[in-house]
Amino acid sequence: MHDIPILMLHTVNDHPQDNPMGELSVSSKGLDAYLKVLKQWKYQMISMDDLLNDRYDPKRNFIVLTFDDGYKDNLTVAMPVLKKYGARATIFVNPAYVSPESDDSDWGFMTWEEVEQAEKSGVFDIQAHTMTHEFIFTSDKVVDYYTPDKFHKYYWLAWMLYPDAPNHWNGKANRYRDMIPTGYPVFEYGRRISGKKFIPEQAYVDYLIGKHNGQKLEEYTGSHGTYETEEDYQGYIRWEIEDCKKILEDKLDKKIHTLCFPGGGYTDFALDIARKCGYQCYMTASRMRVGNNNDHLENVKKGNFCGMNRTSFSLIHPGVLPDAFFDYWVAKLSLGTYQNKQPYRTFKKLMSKIFHA
Repeated sequence: MHDIPILMLHTVNDHPQDNPMGELSVSSKGLDAYLKVLKQWKYQMISMDDLLNDRYDPKRNFIVLTFDDGYKDNLTVAMPVLKKYGARATIFVNPAYVSPESDDSDWGFMTWEEVEQAEKSGVFDIQAHTMTHEFIFTSDKVVDYYTPDKFHKYYWLAWMLYPDAPNHWNGKANRYRDMIPTGYPVFEYGRRISGKKFIPEQAYVDYLIGKHNGQKLEEYTGSHGTYETEEDYQGYIRWEIEDCKKILEDKLDKKIHTLCFPGGGYTDFALDIARKCGYQCYMTASRMRVGNNNDHLENVKKGNFCGMNRTSFSLIHPGVLPDAFFDYWVAKLSLGTYQNKQPYRTFKKLMSKIFHA
């Protein structure tokens, strides 16, 4: 039996340059090319809710489509393409990042009205992505200093310094580029769920900014900062995981059964909390591929809390080839590689070497 591919996508946007998270995008023509391959190979394109509730033909090939983060363009750009191919998909949503209002661009996170519209569309199934998509500092070790040309790499500093920024992360998100102080220290960092947070002293931050910007300062002798207590960490993780489930269930009047951890960052404690509050399964980190999803699905249906593997159709687009052509072949080679078909694996490795050179 072939493995069950669960495809990880994020945004579908034809103007990736308009947002610092544009590198996560596939274009509308690119998504069309992906789905064209799946249709040609006679794959049923289903959601996680379809998978767990047996709404597919197990005798035919099938793939689960998932979108992380809850971007508005999933509704405005991706949904028409999905409808064209009779596809369904799951969107993993962060309730704390839902936008209070919609703007004229396709960028940004959906409003609650749009989340509900997606759920009722017959195309999308909404599931949990924890409350936030937060990055944290994990130590007092400085690994870099912010400058405006690094905004696409450290956009999340805006979320850290301006907590309401994610709720207004639309076509004007680039305005935050110059709102983050030049020289702001980037301490060692990671995903919120994956460990305790380091909270730097503001005086130390100010000292490092000044030092980076060439100011003559006396050596700093104060505290670098403090670490979150274990009690605070556990309380915060409960909020991220438990409240996310409760809010989505209350808003959408449905059972939330699948949890996707942002960036694949989680701990044994986080997994235990997720299991105890009623999630049936979670997405493992995309860099991992442990076992076979058929076995994982069987475990889930037996009532065991279990991780599911995801994959992505990812090669760096060279820019000189049309999306419809390039992404068609990326999808074909990626899918063949996932199913361990040697010729596809060989050609994908060759393309990877060419386009990563």
